[in-house]
Amino acid sequence: MNRHPKPEDKEAIMKAVFAPLKREPPLSPSNGSVVWHRPSAEMPDDEETVLLALDDGEVWTGYHEAGEWRYVSADLCEATVVWWARFPDPPNVAAQ
Repeated sequence: MNRHPKPEDKEAIMKAVFAPLKREPPLSPSNGSVVWHRPSAEMPDDEETVLLALDDGEVWTGYHEAGEWRYVSADLCEATVVWWARFPDPPNVAAQ
């Protein structure tokens, strides 16, 4: 299963992910929105899969383990993680 976004989806994902970053952290959750955290202020649980916003503008899925950030592929993340976020709640399909 490929967990990386398709190239045609990347622009929409980048807009949705980075728009909240223009606000001051920590961001308030609203209707299941993504809440971004600075690694200097809070860290996810070890091996918890989260969204990573990198200093090069890329957004990936990954985790933190033994003092290092890794992509879900287990490759070492060489870019600096400037924000991380837990995944939002899934949509409420029953409400539609």
